[in-house]
Amino acid sequence: MKKKILVITSSRADFGILSNLIKIIDNDSSLNLQLIVTGSHLNKYKNSSLKEITEQKIKIKKIIKIDMKNNSQMDTIKICSELLIKFKKTYDKIKTLLKMVLLVFTIIF
Repeated sequence: MKKKILVITSSRADFGILSNLIKIIDNDSSLNLQLIVTGSHLNKYKNSSLKEITEQKIKIKKIIKIDMKNNSQMDTIKICSELLIKFKKTYDKIKTLLKMVLLVFTIIF
């Protein structure tokens, strides 16, 4: 049985850092890549980078949409809590050997 490896990418920046590792996992016949895409990859106002992932023929397991309207401190807090809940639900559905997240999180108040 293939070992599932969960990788989460939320921006062009972290995908650039993780892309070689993602490709290695995806091409290893003993591993099963479980790629979750979220964040600015889905933001059409920031030149959606989702297309970059699909052009590399990397299969996406799940897309987690979040409200990217960030008009206040409270909006940012709501976005973060909503994302944590969605990640938890996804983790519960995808049983994996390893979960990999490159967390680059900046909140400007």
